Amino acid sequence: MKEVKESQTAEYLARSLSKLHEDFSISSKILCTTTDNGTNYVSALVNFAQEDVVIQPGEDKPDEELADEPQVISMEEVLDQADEAEVSLPKHQRCGAHTLNLLASEDVSKVPQWNHGGRNIFRRSAAKAQSLWNAQGRRTVAANEIKDAIGKKLKVPGATRWNSSYDSYKMLSGLLQDLDTRKKINDLCTSIRPNPIPAFVDEDNEVIAEYVKVMAPVANALDKMQSDQHAYMGNFLPNLMVLQRDLNLLRDDNSIKHAKPLVTYLLGTQEHHGRDKKDFTER
Repeated sequence: MKEVKESQTAEYLARSLSKLHEDFSISSKILCTTTDNGTNYVSALVNFAQEDVVIQPGEDKPDEELADEPQVISMEEVLDQADEAEVSLPKHQRCGAHTLNLLASEDVSKVPQWNHGGRNIFRRSAAKAQSLWNAQGRRTVAANEIKDAIGKKLKVPGATRWNSSYDSYKMLSGLLQDLDTRKKINDLCTSIRPNPIPAFVDEDNEVIAEYVKVMAPVANALDKMQSDQHAYMGNFLPNLMVLQRDLNLLRDDNSIKHAKPLVTYLLGTQEHHGRDKKDFTER
């Protein structure tokens, strides 16, 4: 590990990585480098990556060229290219788990007729849930009241991993399924001061339950991709295929009334997509 003491520009990161590889004499041993989707790292590894030599059918391989044949080398060109030759990085692979995290968080937040645009049915229910989580996190009295009412504190979403958000909705959905527990939660919501939280109604219960049902395959895929036992390239495509199969089953599930746009979006079967207009299988 090396501390980064300068601005993390693509060029600085590329030179730092190349220098580390040289220091440990592993420059020729690394076949691929995996990072998250951070723009600076992606730019560094893409712009300074080694280019593969593609041999077309019928062409000789480089090592089959005649070694005895004289070659003229321009020292001026060699010196001009010296600085560029200092930085040479392996091919780059974006982290599949991080890409799927972005799909489940940033991209899903833009699904039309779900939580974006005119009919943002999930956003209304999600706003109530977030207000309840905020009250627990910011006010000790509210946190204790929640624990007294339901016997434990609510799980709350974390900032870095989408799975924590899914787990929080899953727990809340289970609590809202029970009418007595839902009444206790609603009594707490309306008693919070100075800004009471609107009560959870039947539609909120249905919407959150359908969100948990639809996103369960995504959560399962991420659990496998991020686990110590299954985080291998050989499992990556099978996980995506299982995810696609499960989402196809959900698309044909007639019990889903509200979350069909979410399922359609995740499958990428319509022209509206997220940040870069590519579905997760392409990315």
